[in-house]
Amino acid sequence: MVLSWREEEILREPPYSQQKYNTISDNFFISSSGHKKISLRPQHANLLLSYEITPFSLINIDVGISGLTLRSRFNNHTDLIYKNKPAASTYSYDLDEQEKEQELNLNINYQRKFKENKDKILTFSYSINQNRSNNTLVNLLVKSHNFNGKNQKQFSLNKQLNNAVQIDYVYPRGNLKIESGLRFTHRDLSNDFSSIIINPSTGNIGVDTLNTGDMNYKLSVLRTYHSYLFKLAPFSFRAGVRDEYTFLQADFMTGAPIKQQYTNWLPSMKINYKVSNSICMRQYLNSMSSAQELRY
Repeated sequence: MVLSWREEEILREPPYSQQKYNTISDNFFISSSGHKKISLRPQHANLLLSYEITPFSLINIDVGISGLTLRSRFNNHTDLIYKNKPAASTYSYDLDEQEKEQELNLNINYQRKFKENKDKILTFSYSINQNRSNNTLVNLLVKSHNFNGKNQKQFSLNKQLNNAVQIDYVYPRGNLKIESGLRFTHRDLSNDFSSIIINPSTGNIGVDTLNTGDMNYKLSVLRTYHSYLFKLAPFSFRAGVRDEYTFLQADFMTGAPIKQQYTNWLPSMKINYKVSNSICMRQYLNSMSSAQELRY
């Protein structure tokens, strides 16, 4: 068993980082300056456990937890001078951004061999990844002269969940080797974000519709495969088939919801001819797929 933990804190405070820039055109001149302060605190913990249940069965568990806390504060002062206007405009903003993120990773793998045939193997694996992040941004107009500015607040919540379950079975019998397996994956993504605008003079609150909305996305895929390998020196023949059932559902801020489901059949055949210990000729006949988790 192995347990590890890491925590660190990164502070960027006095002396602050300083930013200055100037912009000149035919009609106006802009001079802006500001100071930025950043506080970053990442965290990580990991646990690795391996246990031999019997001489023929083994289980491995890997758990990882991580987190991140970030805060960024920035104050900015700007002078705006128009050549055709006698009075200059000045304004100052304070920007405060906070972000928190948590993530969980869990992997479980179990493998069993059989006493009567050590080449016969049963494998089970499960994995989950869960991520959640929360972001808040506040932009406040501290003071202004000859300038009509607004206060703005933005909020966002992101969630992500990935699950995968897989079972594999290898059964050799004489010159024949049979492989079968099943894998189910599910992905669930969501994002809720909103933005409000506050008039500093009247206190009126309005919703920024262009920066407000949500998104939900779900994808489930069920895969099964069967493979047969037959050896008859100097030839070897492998034939297999995999089927994939996919279900997709998505809702976005704009546009109609998406809902799809379909099934794909992916056959495969391979012939090997061994000329010598260093030369082997192969012939393939298959239907390609982008999925990489399963093999024939």
